[in-house]
Amino acid sequence: MELTALFNRENPAARLNTDNSSAFRDADFLSIMLAELSNQDPFEPMETSKLVENMQKLQELSNTRFERYRNDLRWSQELIGQEVTVNQNALREQEVQALRNRGFNPDVGYGVVTGTVSGYRTMGETVWITIDNKDYKLDNVQRIEPKKETIDGKIDLANNLLGFFVTYSADTQGANGAGLVEDVQWDSSGEVFI
Repeated sequence: MELTALFNRENPAARLNTDNSSAFRDADFLSIMLAELSNQDPFEPMETSKLVENMQKLQELSNTRFERYRNDLRWSQELIGQEVTVNQNALREQEVQALRNRGFNPDVGYGVVTGTVSGYRTMGETVWITIDNKDYKLDNVQRIEPKKETIDGKIDLANNLLGFFVTYSADTQGANGAGLVEDVQWDSSGEVFI
């Protein structure tokens, strides 16, 4: 007599996305939950409250990982145009080739590089920044140089004050005061006036 399985007893958790940088997805979450339900002792089933508690823990883990990814994206956007110092990527040849196949140009080595961030991109949930047409993991950033003060930066700062009530002290005539910012002007030397 031939026996056949009614369902596949393969461990659903083994089919999870193996990219360690990606958060749990809905399918992964359901696979884990199904594995817990199908592997429990039928004579002593897991209490519903325990199952819900485990589901909440998995969801919290997923949210934490996704929050980090969103923060990395936000940070990489803020770094565009700034000078940073990064570690080169310590990668094996197979990893380098896989990245190149996806359009990346990793700078491989064990040194440090300083340059201006010109862009960013993602692969999975890993954020990479671009400096001089080379790609570096955002996690490799070691130092961010302070922005150099420019006329555009001063104007942007002053424009952000429009409509706000501000106090000032010791202007060129030695006066102190307060008032609503209604206008922003600048002269040819780059001096900004509000």
